[in-house]
Amino acid sequence: MVELGGATVGTIQLDPQDPERPGNRLEAGETELGYLFLPQAWG
Repeated sequence: MVELGGATVGTIQLDPQDPERPGNRLEAGETELGYLFLPQAWG
C-alpha cells in the first residue's frame, strides 16, 4: 500500500514470472511491476 498523509492512495505489486504460467509475457526470472493510484494522488 502507498500512503499519503495517513490515507491509502494506491498499491504496488511485484509479480515474479514463472515460465510455465499460461499467458506469461516475460522471461523466467524477470519481475513485472504493477501499480494503481487514486486520481487524487496523480502527478
